[in-house]
Amino acid sequence: MDTEKQDDLGKLIKIGLPILILGALVFVFFINRDYFFKKDGVVMKGASSRQDLSKKNSDFAKAESLLRNNPSEALISYKEALGNASSQEDSDSISFRIALATYRSGQLSEGINLFKKLVSSKDVSNVTKAYSIQFFVQEYFATNSQSLFDLIFSDDPYKSFLKDNNKEGAIRELVEYGKSLLPLPLLTLRSADYKAKDLIIFKNESDITKETLLSGISNDLNMAEAGIEALRGTPNIDQLPVIYNRKMVLFTNLKRAGYIMGDPADSYEKGVSFSNLYNDKETLMFLHLNYAIYLLIENSEANEEKIRSILKNIVEEKDRDLNVFQYLKNKASSNKNTDEFVKFIMVLVDVDESFKDLLTTLGWKF
Repeated sequence: MDTEKQDDLGKLIKIGLPILILGALVFVFFINRDYFFKKDGVVMKGASSRQDLSKKNSDFAKAESLLRNNPSEALISYKEALGNASSQEDSDSISFRIALATYRSGQLSEGINLFKKLVSSKDVSNVTKAYSIQFFVQEYFATNSQSLFDLIFSDDPYKSFLKDNNKEGAIRELVEYGKSLLPLPLLTLRSADYKAKDLIIFKNESDITKETLLSGISNDLNMAEAGIEALRGTPNIDQLPVIYNRKMVLFTNLKRAGYIMGDPADSYEKGVSFSNLYNDKETLMFLHLNYAIYLLIENSEANEEKIRSILKNIVEEKDRDLNVFQYLKNKASSNKNTDEFVKFIMVLVDVDESFKDLLTTLGWKF
């Protein structure tokens, strides 16, 4: 065997062997997933299944039917349901929904504080705590709201995550904090995405540094896949659109770093399918935006028509109250020289004039 082939084989072994070992560990994890996901006697499926709760608690069932369109009325019913909770698990689930309904009804500070009380409580399961942290992370990324950021990081332990006014670093610590409570798929994928961004930054670092990051990403991906399987057949299966959107973003950042570890197109198609299935238009818009960015990175010239076709879904969307429009509006004031997302948007507008017109109505200057 010549020297070049030996070097190639050595690289494959150095990168591939840890992945194979991790795969074996995750297989063991998967067949015993109830044990690994069980915290305080509660499986990851949720403190109590919302479906089961709806069957035995009519007030909870009523609140669930009201939450999307009338969170204020839902809040009243959730509070009545809490008085009829028959176990700590039921109480955890209902309390989480009370915090969510409070937030959705416009009482943002009160809602955030209710989530924080769940996280700090000794009686609440790690399942509910992890989902509360995940809510903070997802809501911030969906809105890019400074006021929400300030509410989250206003007190300890969250305040200690914010060092030297580094917002990105604070959110990353928040993700890892939630992941330490329970490795929910979205949290592990966020964690993997930060490592992928490190790969972009550390392109000139040693192979050992890169291999460590790649092994961590592989581990996170395997944990996320096992988590997705654990979600199947549970009410939380409706998180699949957001999960596939997050996978697509991860694979995009890996490609930016020069690595291929997944299929962004497959994640996009599955995300769109599940978004339509669960009527999740919020995530659907972000899927379109993020996939357009991936196509731009893959080959902007060859993918021009595809990009315009995908962005058309956002441009022609009539519901301007969706989070994607608020997100884009908030990004209008970001630094165009340092914000990576904004840099991609500035290239997208050269591909699609209609998208540029939309951004102009949202406060962007060109």
